[in-house]
Amino acid sequence: MADLAYVALIIGTFGLCALVLRGLQTKRAQ
Repeated sequence: MADLAYVALIIGTFGLCALVLRGLQTKRAQ
């Protein structure tokens, strides 16, 4: 169970970073 929660945390962090980078690219494009 602990391993699954740890993996979910990593995926969540990676997803959050991806959204931030995409947002920065959108602002630069405009």
